Amino acid sequence: MNITEIQVSLTPNEVRQKDKILAFVRIVLEHKLAIRDIKIMEREGAIQLAMPSRKIVEPCQACKRKVAITDQYCATCGIKQPERDILKRGYVDTTHPINPDYRAYLEEKIAAAYNAQVPDQEKLRLRTIQSGE
Repeated sequence: MNITEIQVSLTPNEVRQKDKILAFVRIVLEHKLAIRDIKIMEREGAIQLAMPSRKIVEPCQACKRKVAITDQYCATCGIKQPERDILKRGYVDTTHPINPDYRAYLEEKIAAAYNAQVPDQEKLRLRTIQSGE
């Protein structure tokens, strides 16, 4: 699917310095599907795309309310939660490209749209960051 629209919203300087989030992106695919909350992040002088994601939650052992797997205690009842798999990062992508060629296409188009909006000294080179790095 071809990208028919890209909107890049640059973040304020305080967010850029603290969280390294340079911008949020909204793309439209073939005038049919919108994907929001793609983050452009700076990592070692390169652009990294973070696809839309959500926290992974599990029910509390005591009160059964949803608790993020990264939380040690339930925010509702205060009960300590059991140890969880430390390999889980706590988030799962809700939208992501299926193959590397399409991911490269997305990265190239989004990087070009970002670089078109920033001064030369802020332009970043595109580098694919493999998951797990």
